[in-house]
Amino acid sequence: MGNVSSDLALHNTSTHACIVDGYPAFTLHSAAGTVLPTHIRLDALPVPTLIVQPGGWVHSELRYSTDIPGSGEPMSGPCEPLAAYTLATVAGSSGTVRAMLDVPQPICSRGQVEAKPYASGPSSPTGG
Repeated sequence: MGNVSSDLALHNTSTHACIVDGYPAFTLHSAAGTVLPTHIRLDALPVPTLIVQPGGWVHSELRYSTDIPGSGEPMSGPCEPLAAYTLATVAGSSGTVRAMLDVPQPICSRGQVEAKPYASGPSSPTGG
């Protein structure tokens, strides 16, 4: 029981360098595509400006609970519907990226996710 750590990782598949800074913006979705409650809390950390070369990666470490119900959520069974993927955007971009969760799971407290700013690399040192 407790918090889950995972990474939202983005890969630059273009032929030019990109500038990324700030935090991820995303919405949680069910396998059927239903938009689920999503509330992103931003960690108060320094925000670097990253230059992501073609083939490079950035990631944001995310923390959330899958088994501790928030106020008004059921005390037995899943706290929320299962989230299967996110649709993420990067500041300054008009497109979205679909990022699958390894295993569909409920995100408790009405989809509350704590996010760290983007950092270089495909994953956090702790494996997110």
